Amino acid sequence: MIKTFFPKKSVHLILIFPICIILSCKPATISGQRITTVSQGAYNPSISPDGSTIAVGILGKIWLLPVQGGDAKQLTFGKSWDHHPVWSRSGNTLTYVQDSPNSSEIVYYNFSTGTSRTLHARSPAEHIGSGSWGPVYSIGDMSFHPTNGRLYYVDFRSGIWSIEPNNPRNNPEQLLSGSVRVGRPGITEFSSFSFSPNGESIVVVKDTTDLWTHIQTISINDSTLSRLTPLDKIKHSNVRWNRDGTSIIYIEQRGGTEILVKQNVKNPMRYTG
Repeated sequence: MIKTFFPKKSVHLILIFPICIILSCKPATISGQRITTVSQGAYNPSISPDGSTIAVGILGKIWLLPVQGGDAKQLTFGKSWDHHPVWSRSGNTLTYVQDSPNSSEIVYYNFSTGTSRTLHARSPAEHIGSGSWGPVYSIGDMSFHPTNGRLYYVDFRSGIWSIEPNNPRNNPEQLLSGSVRVGRPGITEFSSFSFSPNGESIVVVKDTTDLWTHIQTISINDSTLSRLTPLDKIKHSNVRWNRDGTSIIYIEQRGGTEILVKQNVKNPMRYTG
């Protein structure tokens, strides 16, 4: 059994940072539990539309955690490595990526029926370089469009694509084409993205080099591009658009330090070059 606890002063960071969990060896009383604090192993948290539940990857499996703390429920099982859970707008379904030695699949889980189905599958990319990178899988960050209901995802070999969850044919459509990353053949330059609340713009983390990134906003209608961060030795990740549409939140890593940044996008400082 897993129990969660969230210090009141750090609740607002839960969307970005790993979650502290309490692992219980016995479902008995508190005195019969061995408590272990886990500082690593939690990733890709996603809050349900009603704000009551967090879906999060923990050591290769998707778990559901109450926002207020309490018992957690394991949603996925098996030998795969599951990641990037994302809720539908209704909160009735959850989509996540399931990686196995032979494929990367987008899995669609229905809470009403307790059943899941595969929406899309790709074979994993080959090992990169001399093998120091390890295996690289095909599918990464995902998000439902706020108005059209399509599911968008990063395909690490070709850019950002979308599929219609309710379409049996599930023909993917490409939104953004990404060139390969510098120094990592076959891997595209996009790693994280988020739609504006009105669905008219997308913010993306884009590679500058193999080590550094910058953040851009792109208009869906006319492809107008604005760079929001300078071309500097900085690593960005986990970019998300705030619900008010005026700002974005992301993690900035420089000099070994990770900083949670909130940046205005309504009247931002623009960068060129």
